[in-house]
Amino acid sequence: MARRTKAAEELEELLGASVPPGIAGLPAASVSALGEAVEAARHRQGRDMAIAFDGALKHVPWPLRGVVRKVVGG
Repeated sequence: MARRTKAAEELEELLGASVPPGIAGLPAASVSALGEAVEAARHRQGRDMAIAFDGALKHVPWPLRGVVRKVVGG
């Protein structure tokens, strides 16, 4: 079994799950790049979700927007 690198351990922490042996066996630089790609994707996803939420909120009557935002958790 391949020894887990620090990059693989960091990726596992980021994912909250164990990394498959095929990924853990990659060179540390590749695993690190994968971790950076996952972080960037999560950042983009969060930004896009916020934009989508704000766009959807525009369809809610203005006096109710604050209540809807609190209920939905935005």
